[in-house]
Amino acid sequence: MLIPSYITWSLRINWCEKVQKEVKAILTESATLSCEVAQAKTEVKWYKDGKLITSSKKLKVESEGKSRHLVLEQVEKKDAGEYTCEAAGQKLTFKVIPGFGD
Repeated sequence: MLIPSYITWSLRINWCEKVQKEVKAILTESATLSCEVAQAKTEVKWYKDGKLITSSKKLKVESEGKSRHLVLEQVEKKDAGEYTCEAAGQKLTFKVIPGFGD
């Protein structure tokens, strides 16, 4: 698997149930987790290891049309974990593994 410095995964959340994607994020760079919802006004909540995430300088929650993004800035080892995009009762989970590029 190639490990680009800018990582994006996209899936329509209304088609997914408990899918887990492994994301290898490069230390000190940013990584983006993405999910797509059926309607632009759909509310999405992001969680890390089961705890609700609020947008900050470190973790940016973004919305663009039907796409929802969680941007992890300046990835560190402590960013490892399971990140979940939840919308309309459905979830998409990413397992983030920080490390160095090949």
